[in-house]
Amino acid sequence: MPKLNIPVLHRVIPLADMEQVVANCRPASFTRLTVNDEDMQERVDGIFAWFAQDVQAMKAVLRDSRAFIAGSLALTLFCPVRFEPSNADIFVPHTHIETVLHHLTTTQSLVIESTSVVNRQLDVPLDPTRDERITTYGAGILEIRRLRRGEKCVNVYTFLDTSPLTVNTDILNFTWATLLMNYVTADYACCAYPSMTFLGRGLYHMNRWTDPTFPGDNSHHLLNTYAERGFELSRHPSGWYEGLEDRCEGGWSCPFEPRRFGDGGCLTVPAIGGPVSAVGRTWVFGGVSRSIHDW
Repeated sequence: MPKLNIPVLHRVIPLADMEQVVANCRPASFTRLTVNDEDMQERVDGIFAWFAQDVQAMKAVLRDSRAFIAGSLALTLFCPVRFEPSNADIFVPHTHIETVLHHLTTTQSLVIESTSVVNRQLDVPLDPTRDERITTYGAGILEIRRLRRGEKCVNVYTFLDTSPLTVNTDILNFTWATLLMNYVTADYACCAYPSMTFLGRGLYHMNRWTDPTFPGDNSHHLLNTYAERGFELSRHPSGWYEGLEDRCEGGWSCPFEPRRFGDGGCLTVPAIGGPVSAVGRTWVFGGVSRSIHDW
């Protein structure tokens, strides 16, 4: 068996889509596994480099504050569709917001443009199995601050800190599309629906998408934006099926499957940096009538 050429691996693997790299993460060679993990970490660093002048300092602050990056910027890490995100979305527990803002406005040279008080924490039910009924845009968000440095825009979302020992991503349970159920921390990144995301596909929650609190005069502009980028959106996986024999039979991509970040349906990269078990609230994405299973 020929020996692996490590310099060649370092040149080839960064050119591959995430799906190809993940498939390559089941090697018989420890050398290839090491190169894969190094590439994964470089890709995570690339998310920070999109807006941070000092990547390592930014990672240190987010690590200490248990903050994370989500939104379309995090999506670029996992999807095969190539597009330029319009901003970076950083989610910060309210107990650490001053530290993160100080770092962004000093070390990273960003300037605060606006602050919006949302205060929709009361929209979050105590019973996580009822999360799918929450349709208000920004549920769980306390404040939103927009910062800018030249053409780089960063939105900082503040939420109530309820898990002081772990990264709390429960706020993502209320998003309007599965394509946005990804997050990037200082040490790892997680994708909730990789089988769909790898294909550039995502489900959208109809009731959240049509809720009057959704930003903009017409929520259709977001579907159009993602469609123009090359994504396919559907209310249910059956929207991509060819016939009734391909109907949804449950599983990780089903909108009615109870899910948690870090469960068997998620992808965490690099795997050694992520949580060892599922964390946070259980969610049921929903957004479509269950009668679709009654064919």
